[in-house]
Amino acid sequence: MNKEFFKGIKEGFNLFGNFIGRIVNFVLLLIIYIIAVGPTFTVSRISKKHFLDIKKNKFKETYWIKKQSGGESIDSFYRQF
Repeated sequence: MNKEFFKGIKEGFNLFGNFIGRIVNFVLLLIIYIIAVGPTFTVSRISKKHFLDIKKNKFKETYWIKKQSGGESIDSFYRQF
């Protein structure tokens, strides 16, 4: 009897903890979104800044960006750390 009683209490606390965890996670993520993502989006819209260059151009042959080589030798990449 005691074993079943405590098993029921354990399951009840687990359900309660999961419920509280979902609420806290939702609230924390909402606060982070409101503090960080919202103002960043608003400022970027006001300043007309586009972080991704996703406009299509009919006259462009390719969207690949050429890499400018810095003149590093292969030996400079060996044992970087």
